[in-house]
Amino acid sequence: MPGDVPKLLSPWREFLAELDAILREPLVVHCIGRFVVTVVYGLPRPTGDIDYYTAIPNSFDIQQVAGPKSRLTKNRKIYFHRVTVNNMRDDYETAYPKYSLAGFKSLHLYAPEPR
Repeated sequence: MPGDVPKLLSPWREFLAELDAILREPLVVHCIGRFVVTVVYGLPRPTGDIDYYTAIPNSFDIQQVAGPKSRLTKNRKIYFHRVTVNNMRDDYETAYPKYSLAGFKSLHLYAPEPR
């Protein structure tokens, strides 16, 4: 992996820490979009959501727990948004190196390295 992303700032840190505390098993989320551009690459593209391509295991309903209508969102004003249309390769998990957003016990966020 290219390396860990610098420490997350507010309000992302609190939102993600609260989600992490709710989790009973590991959850891997492959993030894309403005969240990645803002947090990972440091570009000024503010956003109120975390776009993601996939969440594993898919048996965990991330939309119910941290989606637009969730209690977590009402408290933090941030939410997860599943992106269903994108141009990711089918083998993106092995084809692209990933940045890890470190620092959580059960929540594992990854962002693809730009190509």
